[in-house]
Amino acid sequence: MKPYLLELSNLNVSYPNGIQALSAVNLKIDEGGLWGILGPNGSGKTTLLKAILGLLPHNGKVLFRAQPIKKSAKQIAYVEQKGDFDMDFPITVFQCVLTGTYPKLGLFKKPGSSEKQAVLNALDKLGLMQFKNRQIGQLSGGQFQRVLIARMLVQNADLIFLDEPFIGIDMESEALIIHHLKQMALNGHTIIMVHHDLKAVREYFDKLILVNRTVVDYGATEDIFIGEKLKQVFPYYHEVVLA
Repeated sequence: MKPYLLELSNLNVSYPNGIQALSAVNLKIDEGGLWGILGPNGSGKTTLLKAILGLLPHNGKVLFRAQPIKKSAKQIAYVEQKGDFDMDFPITVFQCVLTGTYPKLGLFKKPGSSEKQAVLNALDKLGLMQFKNRQIGQLSGGQFQRVLIARMLVQNADLIFLDEPFIGIDMESEALIIHHLKQMALNGHTIIMVHHDLKAVREYFDKLILVNRTVVDYGATEDIFIGEKLKQVFPYYHEVVLA
């Protein structure tokens, strides 16, 4: 039997002050599809991503194709929130996207012509060619988010995590990004994204994970994005939100 792409067993995360951020998280994800993580503010959505990636201390099991996930870093990409970046760091758009090729190159191999061409292809897809020599600090929010997506494209990972990629960006950038994420999902990549806009959920996601200090439920969007289940996580939302 083929193992799950990602499997979490009794994952728990506690803050240094002893408060439990996530408890008894169990989750099994097959290959392929665009997943949305939904939950109210403070429910542990970003914490879940960071614990899976080993960026936060936790206990419990996190397996990637039945192996500890830390053994598979080259197959995994993470697009963090824009606020996590130092926008004053002196790096151009081209150089930033080129860093997406580093994980599969290893420590001592420099990017060659094929890697640089992959960067140019990604910049072209995201409408960024005119900005390739611009410093990242000179970009708008939407432009920089597209840079992060271009970096993700060149990494060509099997499993991709994104944390609120649409906050503070223009509608054109959002439409372009979701188009490429959907294409990647159709091509067999598995994409898991923290998201907050409930009105776009049916259009964007194949599958959903509902989070509120644990994984409340998960599965196909048509089975999860219904009032009965959402009220377990968003008790203050009225049915009209889903219309």
